[in-house]
Amino acid sequence: MRNFLLLLVLAFVAFTSGRATAHRPQLKVSKPELAQAAQWSIDDKRFLRATNAADEERGMTELMAKLKAWLQKFKSWFTKSKPVQKTTAQYQKLADKTMAKYQTLVYKREVTSAEDLIKKGVADDVLYQNKISPEAYFDALKLDPKLKFISDSPVVRANNPNLEKFLSYSSFWTGRREVARAEDLIKKGVVNDVLYQNKISPEAYFDALKLDPKLKFISDSPVVRANNPNLEKFLSYSSFWTGRKEVARAEDLIKKGVVNDVLYQNKISPEAYFGALKLDPKLRFISDSPAARANNPNLEKFFSYSSFFYKSQAGKREVAKAEDLIKKGVADNVLIQNKISPEAYFEALKLDSRLKVVADSAHAWANNPGLEKFYKYSTKYYKNQAGNLD
Repeated sequence: MRNFLLLLVLAFVAFTSGRATAHRPQLKVSKPELAQAAQWSIDDKRFLRATNAADEERGMTELMAKLKAWLQKFKSWFTKSKPVQKTTAQYQKLADKTMAKYQTLVYKREVTSAEDLIKKGVADDVLYQNKISPEAYFDALKLDPKLKFISDSPVVRANNPNLEKFLSYSSFWTGRREVARAEDLIKKGVVNDVLYQNKISPEAYFDALKLDPKLKFISDSPVVRANNPNLEKFLSYSSFWTGRKEVARAEDLIKKGVVNDVLYQNKISPEAYFGALKLDPKLRFISDSPAARANNPNLEKFFSYSSFFYKSQAGKREVAKAEDLIKKGVADNVLIQNKISPEAYFEALKLDSRLKVVADSAHAWANNPGLEKFYKYSTKYYKNQAGNLD
């Protein structure tokens, strides 16, 4: 097709060039008369020559523009023609079949190679070096394809020793591939965030940096870090990775709408919770502003959890839990189900400790609405405790 188009272009150029030279009008004057200062009428439609360089260049530009437009039209017509489309489709089918046969042949050779290596009893590392994929290894072990769907079963593994071999190599292969990806990213000098996006674990990054495994046990030493710059890189990424994983866990819990206590049980730090809520870091500096809180509902959630977290850290988790439930306006039986003691409830209500002495006083209740709540809850709580003992 390319040769055909080339011939057409050459023919077109030859034809248009002929127009510039053929049947040119002859000057019917003698040579001396040419010296006269007269303007001669020369063929205005010529393309290849003109009376000056500017006209000649403009003529060539117009010619090329017309030629280009013609070629585009011809190409469009030619490619859309049914014979060409039919031929192209046939070639594509043939190419697909050829590629499929080639891939099948290559895979069969890979399986055969894996079978030979299995007979030799080589280690996983040798299989990997010989570019044996887990799929080829599975087939080389002659395992039933159905086993892939029940491979987590201890009974199935016990009854199929080769399945355990496959799972071991599959894990090894995935790890080595991850290390190879990490090595490639390290060469490119990417930042921690790119490593994380490419799902590089700290373990794979450690191996990709080619660090001595012994360094893991002395990584806190400033001297060791100074002598091993890559160790500092590993520790930096490891910390970054842990933080991002924590944020991801927090995001998942937020979607589930869990309470503060569940976040705390899942070891979500306030920093990770802040990141998971996707709050603007600038809000930290104006967080005390009522307007900022009103315009950012998630900021209020962050403060609520931060308070819960730090109180829990200080040994007042039950109080923090009670405060969270009070904000939700739950009934007393819900407080009892959450094992909130009267003492924790009293503190969560932020009552003056001296009021405990007059907790049953109607006069004290009138001046302290929270005290009446405490008294009624305490009564229910202890009755419930007595009922459970019976």
